[in-house]
Amino acid sequence: MLNGGSLKSGSVKLGPTELSKDDLNQVITKIDAHLNGLNSKNLGIKFGADVFDALVKAGKIKKAVFSVLGTGAFPMELPAYDGTYAAWRDWELGDWEVEFGTPA
Repeated sequence: MLNGGSLKSGSVKLGPTELSKDDLNQVITKIDAHLNGLNSKNLGIKFGADVFDALVKAGKIKKAVFSVLGTGAFPMELPAYDGTYAAWRDWELGDWEVEFGTPA
């Protein structure tokens, strides 16, 4: 089962080391609900190592093309959650933590 509270906090523990398919679906549902509440496409998501790997295996994180301020200038292929939100594996986060935000 999932541990922790809602994703409304800056960082939250999402689950155990091993996930069942139902647990993974709950993680995806929590992330999607949080993103829907933010009403912004201009943000990135940092993932702990285990949750990042689980989402890659589930096909939720794939490569997408991003450019400077969406202008098409200097396009780069980067990992993206649902092809929209830049996604990073962050080694400083706990294995099942997720943070949402914009670059500083």
